[in-house]
Amino acid sequence: MAVLATAAPAASVATSARVPLAFAAGLFIGVWLTAHHSLINTSPSSAPKPAASAARPQDVLTDEDEDTHRGWFRSAVAGTNHLEAAPPPPLPPQRRKDDSKKFTLLQATYVGGTGDDCITALAPAKQNGAVWFAGYTTSMDGVAATASRGVKPAGAEDGFAAMLTPSGSLSALRYLGGSADDRATALAPDGAGGVLVAGYTESDTWSTVRLAGNVAGRRDAFVLHQTARGTVDAALRVGGSGDDEARAIALRNGVLWVAGVTDSIDLPTTSNAPRAKRGGGGRDGFVLAIKFTPKSKTPLAIAALTYASANIGTDGLEAIAAPPTGSSLGLGIWFGGEVTARAGLSVQPWLIGMSSSRGAVHVSESLTLCGGEEMVGGRVHAAVAESAAVRRAQPRRGMPSVWAVGSSVSTSVTPPPGSSSSAVLTSPRGGVAGAESSNCSSWFHATHGAATHADAFVTRIAGDGGGDPQKGARLGGSRGDVAHAISSDRGRVWVAGFTESPELLTAEEAKGALAPNLRGRSDAFVAKVNAESSTWVGADGRLSALGVTYFGGSGEDAARAVLAADDGSAWIGGLTSSADFALSADAQQRRYGGGGSDAFLARLA
Repeated sequence: MAVLATAAPAASVATSARVPLAFAAGLFIGVWLTAHHSLINTSPSSAPKPAASAARPQDVLTDEDEDTHRGWFRSAVAGTNHLEAAPPPPLPPQRRKDDSKKFTLLQATYVGGTGDDCITALAPAKQNGAVWFAGYTTSMDGVAATASRGVKPAGAEDGFAAMLTPSGSLSALRYLGGSADDRATALAPDGAGGVLVAGYTESDTWSTVRLAGNVAGRRDAFVLHQTARGTVDAALRVGGSGDDEARAIALRNGVLWVAGVTDSIDLPTTSNAPRAKRGGGGRDGFVLAIKFTPKSKTPLAIAALTYASANIGTDGLEAIAAPPTGSSLGLGIWFGGEVTARAGLSVQPWLIGMSSSRGAVHVSESLTLCGGEEMVGGRVHAAVAESAAVRRAQPRRGMPSVWAVGSSVSTSVTPPPGSSSSAVLTSPRGGVAGAESSNCSSWFHATHGAATHADAFVTRIAGDGGGDPQKGARLGGSRGDVAHAISSDRGRVWVAGFTESPELLTAEEAKGALAPNLRGRSDAFVAKVNAESSTWVGADGRLSALGVTYFGGSGEDAARAVLAADDGSAWIGGLTSSADFALSADAQQRRYGGGGSDAFLARLA
């Protein structure tokens, strides 16, 4: 069976008998993580797991009507854990303005059964105090002890999506999949209390949901709409003859944007695609635009599908940063991932900007982050558009300002003279092409650890159309560190991931940390950054955050999702193999469920 050259999203769960943990950001990272990790599965096709003709587009793509679908986005979230419980006490008003480096654990609980469970995505719900979460499970007794409610998975591994209500109960739980392996990887709120879910499926049919579209390959991407009541009123699958995975999703002005990876040579690209043919290498990224019209005969209608590739080697996309519907923070959307920008180089962190109008998709930016020889490799794992609350000039058209996080290995502080690289999305039809990427900037300081260990990075790119990284900082120690997720609200940016480094925290950061020391082989980490500060990059290139903390137990832990709230707190989701994970006093599932890992859900301030 064909598999992707670079595998599923990092932080797929695995036991010691499973394929080792990896985030698949190129050969250098794959080798490092294969030797050092067991939480992230680089071969999701292995069992068991834990861890094409052109389509006719609809002329529906437009970002010009900024008032359309206004009000879909809510950033205020709160909530509690998965079983019945009293709601948590509210945070003090204006907590968001407290820039203290001290962390407070508000809630933390296991979410899992006797198999492997992981939360991969979080999204706000329309109902104040509710939050959506999604992921995958191999627990046949059900995620969050739902077996007693008569709700069970359909296959060996199923995706799931559920909502936590303000009262702390689990609502709208839906297992997503059939008899084979399926995962939910991304969420976006629909503006009416429901959620849009993306992921991948290896099942020809699902037990309770009809997937529109043909079975094209061994693994296809899927997108569906789930209402606040848990019903699925629209679902479709997209793919070619190879393996296709949706990794990120965002809704803006009635258009649902999906990004992912593919090794299919025959994706059913649309006539308005900037790139209709696959590039070289083991895999490419793809961008899918879907017109979302709820309560219509066709709630999900494909409007555009294009490859995203630099034409040389391995490429892929797994992040989207889009301003909220109705905002004036630029009309473009950022996509992040990895790119082989030049022959002989490993994959590099990559950001490309796209916009749409009158049915056409345009590539306006293509930026390789420090693509010179001094970087052994890297990847953008997540990105978020800068909040309108940040007090600095914001573009009203063009690309919005964006924050991105990921991981990289860099062996020197400054780039070699004249180093540059080109990551251009060219069109075989001679149409719109991406702009050439900028020269490597010296903001990407050398990694703290050895050349075989990655550091997490955080960068901000101004939305002025220039495309140059304005600032960037690393966060890492002597071993491996990966930033998987980022979220922002009201001038504060939250970053989450995992670390193996025992000296990740400074002495000052340790004073305010939930846990000042690494507890297991790897712990989740959480950092909070003042987006309005001009000093979040230290003199040595290290992230100068409001606070950084370890979070985990004596096993292996990784944060895979983060969601900022306007009260100053943030939800964190991921996976843990620790039987002594850091739980709050009111945790509704206090015992480790078993298997290779449990999901965890926590709220920090």
